[in-house]
Amino acid sequence: MKKIFMMLMVITSMMLTVACTDSDEDNNGQQNGLKMISSGRPDWHVDLTYNETTPDWQAPDPSLYENWFIMMFGIQDELKEYFSTDDMVAVFINDELRALSHPARSMDGSQTEEGDSIYYILKVYGNESAELDIQVTLKLWSAMLHQTFTIKGNGKFINEAVTGAGSSSMPNISMGSSKYPVTSLVNVNFSPADYGLEPSDDDLLAAFIDNECRGTIPPTVSLHASNQIPLVVFGKKEGEIARVLYYNAKNNTVYDTGITLQTARQEEQFSLD
Repeated sequence: MKKIFMMLMVITSMMLTVACTDSDEDNNGQQNGLKMISSGRPDWHVDLTYNETTPDWQAPDPSLYENWFIMMFGIQDELKEYFSTDDMVAVFINDELRALSHPARSMDGSQTEEGDSIYYILKVYGNESAELDIQVTLKLWSAMLHQTFTIKGNGKFINEAVTGAGSSSMPNISMGSSKYPVTSLVNVNFSPADYGLEPSDDDLLAAFIDNECRGTIPPTVSLHASNQIPLVVFGKKEGEIARVLYYNAKNNTVYDTGITLQTARQEEQFSLD
């Protein structure tokens, strides 16, 4: 009789343990593989402010050069809100400053206004011939962020050519953050529909390292379009682990997707050809 009583006690204890485990999973907000974190629309943004001093870039003297070409490039969505007429852009060829431009201009050549596509148009000087390979370094100094964005390219010095805007060689300057030197572009395999959630254009996706936001999708990216979501992750060093969070606007809830990313050095390159 005592053995039967003990067995009943063990079975009862096991049933209570299972019941508590199921209840804890519900309270932790498990929904189809997503972990609910909070409700309400989050204010996710990457803190790109830094503490660099303003560079002492001096415009080149055109009289010292025989040739020139025009280079244009646009500011990516991550940087548009930080545009200022005090910004400066410089082009270096083989480490020598060959072009300096500020402020940015819209494509029709007028002063850019809010909502316009922001482009820098630079006249790059040189004495190089078209047969000579050159190394090009493009630098953007952001007055609002107090940091320089730098990317490198290569090609040939084609006299009186126009390169950059509207072509595949248009460089992604946001990848060259001096504050976050291990910035990379990753494609996140995520679709809200796979979790029974309805996506909308107001949804958000972000990468967090510890409690710091290190990447958000730009407003132009839709979670409707593809399972592969492009996300720029701003890293301070290689090997940092970022977790991906998702905000669903339909139910006004933030989820941890369970997806993790590891930062790796990925230097942006562009070509003048």
